[in-house]
Amino acid sequence: MEGLLRHMVHTFVIAALLLMGSTGALAHGVTMKLRHPLPADSAFHRLFVIPWTEKVHQDAGGRISFQVRAADTTPEKLFDAVMEGDADVVWTDLTATNGRLPVLEPFELPLVTKDAMSASRALIEYVRQSDAAQANLDGARLLAAHQVGAPAFHMRAKAVTKAEDLAGAKIGVVTTAGRLFLTRAGATPVDVPLAKAGAAMAGSALDGMLLSWDLLPVNAAAGYHTEPGPARLDAPVFLLLMNDATYKGLADDLKKVIQDNSGPDVAAAMIKAFEADGQAARKAAAERGEIMAPIAADEVGKLQDAARQATQDWLEANEKRVGKSALQAAREALGN
Repeated sequence: MEGLLRHMVHTFVIAALLLMGSTGALAHGVTMKLRHPLPADSAFHRLFVIPWTEKVHQDAGGRISFQVRAADTTPEKLFDAVMEGDADVVWTDLTATNGRLPVLEPFELPLVTKDAMSASRALIEYVRQSDAAQANLDGARLLAAHQVGAPAFHMRAKAVTKAEDLAGAKIGVVTTAGRLFLTRAGATPVDVPLAKAGAAMAGSALDGMLLSWDLLPVNAAAGYHTEPGPARLDAPVFLLLMNDATYKGLADDLKKVIQDNSGPDVAAAMIKAFEADGQAARKAAAERGEIMAPIAADEVGKLQDAARQATQDWLEANEKRVGKSALQAAREALGN
């Protein structure tokens, strides 16, 4: 009887220890809600979101997991969601923050950035050194920031082979800076949220869009495409953000996992994912028989003149809100 009692006590102690150990493991783990506006079949989701979340999960020894929601139906609210804790991680575009990160807007101005990779590195360093950017982001932690390839004109019925072809044309655009440029170029800009670019191209309200191939939905048919060389006439900024309280609530070793999976290398991985989408969109356009229309160098120069005027318009409109110093700081970060 005494042996049986000792056995029962021993079994109870082992069970209690196992339960405590399991509870402790759960207490130190976390499941994060990650949201973004692009579809689950996009290269961004397949080639970045899934590998990134799996790597974080693996690096954390299984103690960080993700519930991923693609094709979020309210992309304009993603910034609110991460700031308020309704989401732990979001990817969104700067325009969708509704002007609440003004010190980052200089990076979207035409002709300010030269290519996606260097711009993305500069963005991250700029935020790290800018007290104003830190203040704008109070409540969120920037994991990575990036841009994509140079934009092209994707037109329904008429190619843009010279600057005057834009006169009066209704052109969809995703940034405020792009809208200013199109206005100076003589076009009629129409604001189009990034997540609705495909629907906008399929409709009849627009003559075309100013958008990087990387952001153009693969099934967005257009009759003509014009690539104005490397000139970045519009340069949307994208942000991967984590709720600050979520980050601060992590154990120190899990914070390091997040740190190790942030920064320029993560931005580069996002850029490469978008490049894959861009290549697919361009290939699909060629297979549909759409025309790649050239534009002469002197006509590109006219567009660049309009871009420079748009930058001046932005400075005059935002001098009190942001100040000329923000543009200068952005150019210094870019090495311009």
